[in-house]
Amino acid sequence: MDDIEKELKVFADEVHVASVAFFTWKCINNIAAGDKKIFRALNSNALSWKIIQHSLQTTFLITLGRIFDTDSRSYSVQSLIDYCIVNIDQFSKEALRERKLGDSDGGKWIDGYVEKSYQPKEDDFIGLKDWLSGYEETYTDVYKPIRNKLMAHMDRDTFESKDDLFEKTNIGQIEDMLCFLFQISEVIWEFIHNGRLNEVGDFNFDKEARVDEDVRSLLEKLKA
Repeated sequence: MDDIEKELKVFADEVHVASVAFFTWKCINNIAAGDKKIFRALNSNALSWKIIQHSLQTTFLITLGRIFDTDSRSYSVQSLIDYCIVNIDQFSKEALRERKLGDSDGGKWIDGYVEKSYQPKEDDFIGLKDWLSGYEETYTDVYKPIRNKLMAHMDRDTFESKDDLFEKTNIGQIEDMLCFLFQISEVIWEFIHNGRLNEVGDFNFDKEARVDEDVRSLLEKLKA
């Protein structure tokens, strides 16, 4: 596995954790709203539900903080893109050929495939950075204060007004942010493994549907 593949895997895992934590919280609440038995169970076991809910929110916000961390020593979306730019040679056609040879038993098709493949340029990653800037601003303005002042630390001056911070959050905004981060991961994955040029928005972000299916299956088993 090349260094770029390792970097991307760490990032993709972070996006996965943040997405699953958020959508699990959302799905349980949605299911409870339409299932009186689940609703009553959560209310009658409020102690357990509150700590589960808090754990999911904390996991989401702490992970999101790592993803948008601006420290170059950290694994983050910014450091991933910067790493790609500095190590642009790992996206060469020769590097793609070596990966394809390693993933298969060889074959003349590889030369033709690689010849037609797309070799990303620095501008492709700068374009991803341009997309990223708006989401970084949203994170910094809305979610970073919650993460830093309520989750990672307990800020005395903020605690009594914590509801004001949460009022700024928006489910649609969070889903858009998670979808974007997923798109970044997929765009770079396609560069590495297939030599294909894709755009942000080309990939189906089906994480919520998959989480919903899993959560419903778990709750049905607990009801049985």
